[in-house]
Amino acid sequence: MDQKGFELPAFLESITTQLHLAEKVAAMKQELLQPDSNYCETVVEVKLENITLRQLVDFLLKIKSSNRFLRIKSLYTKKNTSNPDLLDTAIQVSALKLNEPI
Repeated sequence: MDQKGFELPAFLESITTQLHLAEKVAAMKQELLQPDSNYCETVVEVKLENITLRQLVDFLLKIKSSNRFLRIKSLYTKKNTSNPDLLDTAIQVSALKLNEPI
């Protein structure tokens, strides 16, 4: 679970660059949560617009195949209004990190 030096937003940006999706990112928003005194959770919501189903699957597979303790908290997808062959999606990715002992 401990991921020292790991930054979830930078990791997700690198995936979008690798998959040539950087221009498809409409927004990326980070939220830090501390559900417990022992760990904190970083949640990043990535909004992708005008992507194919294949691009979405590739993005999810890159997250899944990373050797990190990550999970998809939510995934919302709809057809793009201007091109029904493409998708608009919002994905929340979560990473847990142990708090440093005092």
